[in-house]
Amino acid sequence: MPNTVGNISFDEKGVCNQCLAFDRTEKTDFKEREDKLIELFNRYKGKGSQKYDILVPYSGGKDSSYVLYFCKKYGMTPLAFNFNNLFQSDIGKRNMEHILSVLGCDMVQYTPNWNIAKRMCRKGIEISGDFCWFCNCGGYANSIRMALQFDISLVMFGEDIANGQIDFDSVEMFKKVYYDNCQHSVKIERYVQPDVTLEDMRFYEIPSDDELSKLTIAYMGSYIKWDKEYILDFIQNNLGWKPASEKDKNFNSKTEHIDCKYANIKEYMKYLKRGYATNTEHACIAIRKGNIDRNKGLLLSKKDSIVPHNLKDFCDMVGLSVEEFHKDTLNNKVSCI
Repeated sequence: MPNTVGNISFDEKGVCNQCLAFDRTEKTDFKEREDKLIELFNRYKGKGSQKYDILVPYSGGKDSSYVLYFCKKYGMTPLAFNFNNLFQSDIGKRNMEHILSVLGCDMVQYTPNWNIAKRMCRKGIEISGDFCWFCNCGGYANSIRMALQFDISLVMFGEDIANGQIDFDSVEMFKKVYYDNCQHSVKIERYVQPDVTLEDMRFYEIPSDDELSKLTIAYMGSYIKWDKEYILDFIQNNLGWKPASEKDKNFNSKTEHIDCKYANIKEYMKYLKRGYATNTEHACIAIRKGNIDRNKGLLLSKKDSIVPHNLKDFCDMVGLSVEEFHKDTLNNKVSCI
C-alpha cells in the first residue's frame, strides 16, 4: 500500500497493522468461530414478535448477498433492508431481485427525499471531499431503525469491521463504526443549509443509546473467514449472482460496488486525495495471499487513475462544474474516504 493510506500504524518490527490483521486472520480457527455464530443464531431464532429472526442490511452486492445466504443456511428468517440511495445500477437491481427470489427473502426499502439527498451530496464534496456521507449514514442508521420497528433483536452486517472481536459491546462498536467509518467525524450539523434543516436529516442519525441497547449488532466477518474471492465464486456458481459486463464502463471493478452507478466517482475521488483506490487495495490483498507478484499489482493499480466517463453526468446532477469538483476534492485531501 502507498504511504498515503489512512489509519496505518506499525509495530516495533516495522510491520503495519494491515499485514498483522491478515496474519491474525490466517491463524484464526474459523470452525470454532462458526460454531459461535450458530449459537448466536439459535439464541434469536423464533424469538421476535413477528416472523423475522434477523435483519440484514442489503444492497444487492456480493457481500450482503452472501450474508443473506448464510442466514438462510442456518435456518434463520431474515428481513432484508435496502437503503435506496437513488444511485442503484441496473445490474445491482437485477442481482437484488434475483437473490431475494432464489433465497426466498422479504425486503423493505427506505428511499430518502432526493431534493435533500442531492444537496447533502453537494455539501459533502464541499466540506469533506466525500459525497457518500448521506448514503453511509442513512443506510447504517435506518438499518437499526427498521430492526426496532419490526421488533427484530439481531442485526447482521457483513465484513469484519470489528477486527476479529466477537464478544465486544455491540452498541459501542456500532457507534464507533458509525462515527468513524460513516460520518468520518463530520457531524450532521455541518450539513445544515438554508433549505436543509436538522429535522430534514433526522433519519441520518442513529437511534438513542436506550434504543440501541435493545439490539445485538454483529458482523459476519467476525465469525467466518471473509474471503472475497471465495464469496464471489460461491454466489456466482450457486446463487446466480452476476458481475458487471466487461463492456460496462460504470465500474472500476466488475464485481466490487457494482450496485452503485457512481461508485467509480467515489473511487476516483479517493485516488485524487490519496493516490490509490480499489484496484490498488485488491492488488495488495492478492499479493499478501501469494496470488500475484508486486509487478502485476503495480500494473493493476494504474487503473485507479482512469477518469470516470460519467464524471460530468454526476457533476451536472449535484450542480457542480467538473473544475469545481476537482477543486473541492483536492481541498479536502486529509479527510478519510
